[in-house]
Amino acid sequence: MERKQNKMKLHKDCKIELAASKEDSRYVLTEPYLDMSKDPVLVATSGAAIAVIPVEVCAEDIPGHVGVDALKLMRKSKRDQAVLTKDWIDVEGVGRVLRSDLGKFPNWRAVVPDKDREVTFAVGLNIKMLWELCQAIGCETARLEFKDNLEGVLVKPTSVHSPHYASKPCANENAYGVIMPTRLS
Repeated sequence: MERKQNKMKLHKDCKIELAASKEDSRYVLTEPYLDMSKDPVLVATSGAAIAVIPVEVCAEDIPGHVGVDALKLMRKSKRDQAVLTKDWIDVEGVGRVLRSDLGKFPNWRAVVPDKDREVTFAVGLNIKMLWELCQAIGCETARLEFKDNLEGVLVKPTSVHSPHYASKPCANENAYGVIMPTRLS
């Protein structure tokens, strides 16, 4: 009799590793982390941004870092699934990857805003369009100015110089753009 088993599952379009730190000195943040302390989530952070994706897990899955190689194997798999043991990440029919032990992942929940907080207004933006607009006005980082959730959003180039993230200087500090909000359902 075949035993049906749910394994850790992540949608192919979720490339959570892009939110992980690129700095070798912040090694504990360089790979996403499976957190099962509450509802199971895969979380990645650079220190400036956090991505949190709910995932399905099985009883055999063990919390810990999930390396980029394992995520790539999962995307090659027809089922987007893996079993996470203490030492290995097994992707059914595709392969097995040694699991990293990068140390204790930080308390990421401490910096996530409360989901029930009062929201003044919400704006939907097409991020691909925003990125293309930023490239058009010559910046990697931008200041977004909102009047409300219906009017166009003024986009002004800026440069960031922080210990955890730095952008190259904007090409023209007087350039600007406008992006229209998208409808929120």
